[in-house]
Amino acid sequence: MRKFLPILSVLLLPLSAFATNYYVTQSGTGTGTSSSSPWSVANYNASTKPTGGDTVFVSGTITSTLSPGSGGTSSAPLIIDASAADFTPASGSAALIISSDYVTFTQGGTFSGGSGNLKSHVQGGTMKMPSKIASYPNNFLIHADGGQGNISIDGVTVIGNGTDQLGNFFSGRMINNLTIQNCYGTGAQDFFFADSGPPHDITLQNNYWVTGTNITGETDVVHFGDAYNVTIQGNFFRNIAPGASASRHNDVIQCYQSGGWGSASPYNLIIRYNWIETEGTTAVDPATSGDMSWLMLESLAGGSKPSCKIYGNVFRGFSDSVANNGICANANGTGAWYVYNNTVITSAGRPGNTIRFLANTGTESAYIRNNVGYDPTGAAGTYLTWEFKVGALWNCNWFYNWNNPLNLITGLLGAPNTNPQLTSPSTGDFSTSSTSPLRGKGDSTLGSEYNQGIASGAKWPNPTLVARGSSWDVGAYQSSGGSSSEAPSNAKISVTVP
Repeated sequence: MRKFLPILSVLLLPLSAFATNYYVTQSGTGTGTSSSSPWSVANYNASTKPTGGDTVFVSGTITSTLSPGSGGTSSAPLIIDASAADFTPASGSAALIISSDYVTFTQGGTFSGGSGNLKSHVQGGTMKMPSKIASYPNNFLIHADGGQGNISIDGVTVIGNGTDQLGNFFSGRMINNLTIQNCYGTGAQDFFFADSGPPHDITLQNNYWVTGTNITGETDVVHFGDAYNVTIQGNFFRNIAPGASASRHNDVIQCYQSGGWGSASPYNLIIRYNWIETEGTTAVDPATSGDMSWLMLESLAGGSKPSCKIYGNVFRGFSDSVANNGICANANGTGAWYVYNNTVITSAGRPGNTIRFLANTGTESAYIRNNVGYDPTGAAGTYLTWEFKVGALWNCNWFYNWNNPLNLITGLLGAPNTNPQLTSPSTGDFSTSSTSPLRGKGDSTLGSEYNQGIASGAKWPNPTLVARGSSWDVGAYQSSGGSSSEAPSNAKISVTVP
């Protein structure tokens, strides 16, 4: 038996010991097994030879879409190193198409093409992206379409020119187990677009995204259909694209039932600890509404999990905005909605329809507590429409200059027109002052999931949170509590500038 031991020891080696390096250039004519004999992009895309643990080195100018034909495993992803590559895809084409599971892109090179290139820099993370991407219409940088899962995008920065239409930073259908975090973008178009399949188990966290002012297509920051198990947290999202037609909403977050393949009502959507703004100042077509919304949540369903949870967010509107909706929601059948501890700021009544829950069947239940609304200029045109059933007493809701909402909405411990005495609304500090009547007046029985508030002086993305303890303030901020927690973030900003 002794003579078989070497063979057994080889069999027991980890799979990573057999990892292979492959090489790709645009028009390579070799076998792909050495830098002097690279594959062409076409041959690499058609190959399934690289497997989990292998590394593919891409170099030179790449003029066609890179689309790996194979993937890896949870313990051994396929790694694509593009540190020596410049990508110049054709107008309207993706630079990268993800068509397999467990594929990790690292060390991105340069993306260019079209007119008015967008410049960015790599900030690090599990997926490092290149220094330029194209700004021609209807393009997307990252595309996954076919049921891919276990994709992580971390630390990408995109700087647009503010007017050109980039298209979608991430576009996909049927995706699952996707995380996009610590990304930063300004002057571009959609941050995230996915529908059909349906997509599920998606996390968008600690990102900063401000749209451009393009007028050639609908611009949402986050846009998805049919999805379930979606968490959107700790982000700074601002939509400044002007409205162009009655059908072009330009929402910050929009979800819906797509009507396409695998169409279904979305559910289990969690929106928490975000700073969300709309400031599209003019409608391109004055005859149309130019609707915009903080949240346009359509056709959500209930079931074993809640339809939606919205808590700990700051929503901000501007007096010169054409936004006609704020938090706008409708449901598709039975469901439970939880709306707790939000700070909602309007200006001169903008956006109108500030909080609007429209019941399709009359069987949707809403749990609404500890929210504060504030308008420094008066609430002309601002109103509340809450048609959902009262799941539990709506209580501890405070509104100032909001057209004196009904006692049903404010609750016994709320207030229809009491100044909340926020710290400095004119500079964007919506925390509570030392004399604020909101301090200690919140319902503290809502459960541990909601027992965190935003710390005074916090910045986005990834704001500092503090435990509320036993004395809860009304609104997103908590003036005192337990220990604070804050994970690292690549891009943190002050929100005191308009």
